[in-house]
Amino acid sequence: MAFLAHILTTLALVFSSVFAPASTAALGLSIGGRIIAAIPCEGIDFEPEIWIQLATARVIPAPPEIYIYTPETILASEGPPTHSGQELLGIADTPFTCGQWIPIPVPPYLVFIPYGAGMRLQYVGVSII
Repeated sequence: MAFLAHILTTLALVFSSVFAPASTAALGLSIGGRIIAAIPCEGIDFEPEIWIQLATARVIPAPPEIYIYTPETILASEGPPTHSGQELLGIADTPFTCGQWIPIPVPPYLVFIPYGAGMRLQYVGVSII
């Protein structure tokens, strides 16, 4: 009986150590850097959003990354990003899009034109400056 308990405990430890990295990676991707551009836009659900281009703070030069601030983003400090030059630190989690709703004279009378796609910001802290 003790041998069976030992086997089950070992299997549980192996199983949890194999699948723990996958579950923690699903929580989000940590991001940070200086904002190059912050452009207001609309979401497909008619909510105001902000399209953000970020210069990452990396040793190896990398192209700018794109993120979308939504009303559901959890704020840690001074409010949403408003202008270029601010520093941003946070977590991004899922691909997202923003654009503009355009009225047209024929049904469906409203068309969504996406012009920005990026990762949705889940949690963000912004510098005061």
